[in-house]
Amino acid sequence: MKKWVRVPNTPTGIPPQGAIIFFDEPALTGHTAIVHSADINDIINIELNGATGNGEGKGYDALNFEVKRDYRKCLGWYYPKK
Repeated sequence: MKKWVRVPNTPTGIPPQGAIIFFDEPALTGHTAIVHSADINDIINIELNGATGNGEGKGYDALNFEVKRDYRKCLGWYYPKK
């Protein structure tokens, strides 16, 4: 039994809060984030970047909110099946 629903991104798709989004572009390949909120133009997501790899959770490695103004590079999202 599948426990997750996969939704491909479309020009009018809006991921729900809590969905796990995934991207495909050179700088973001394999990148995932959790949706905080979204509308037709923007996604505000919660993400963690490990740029320095030191694991301190500070500065650029800290959990943060990021606004994606153009999420055409988002391949889609997953959300739990109810």
